[in-house]
Amino acid sequence: MKIKRSNKPLFLLIALIALASLIYLTKTNSKKIEALIIEDLGKNKFSAVGIASKSEILLCKDEEDKYLIPNSVFKNGELYNIIAVDENGKVYISESLKISENDIIKIKSKEDDKLLLENKTNGQRENINLPDISNWIVTKERGSISANFAADTDLEYTLYVIGKDYGIGISDKKSKGEKVFASWEAGKSMISLVKFKLK
Repeated sequence: MKIKRSNKPLFLLIALIALASLIYLTKTNSKKIEALIIEDLGKNKFSAVGIASKSEILLCKDEEDKYLIPNSVFKNGELYNIIAVDENGKVYISESLKISENDIIKIKSKEDDKLLLENKTNGQRENINLPDISNWIVTKERGSISANFAADTDLEYTLYVIGKDYGIGISDKKSKGEKVFASWEAGKSMISLVKFKLK
């Protein structure tokens, strides 16, 4: 197609605007979290969902019910059970499966105290003694996401929040009812994690 000489500056201007828009969109959409994702397909209204191995328990609160566990926070390639806690504090545990970075785990439903998954499991269910997590509060205020937590347990616990651009705020490690606190610049949703160290 021939471009008239008089339209060349306009054509160049449109091309530059299109290129600038493409660069802007690429940059603004490039932020994504490298994480294990646990999806609740059954809309079971859990208050927290996470993973548990022989060395750690990691629970996530997520107001959008798409539970993110950053790769940097858990041990890659270990055998885990998926664990969920409902609004009344009842704990549900899946059969175990090997979990790696960026996996997607899908919870189908719950039955008695069992979580049923779409993912392939190996039939092993561990007994998990989860400390009381009722003293776990997450808030969003004045452009920040903040969380605090305390549990009466000998296990060491650490608190995390995931905020803007998937930045992670991390608390000190505490135990025996001592309160921990974490905060970050707020993102779109309120996401917080608690890790219990078992070994």
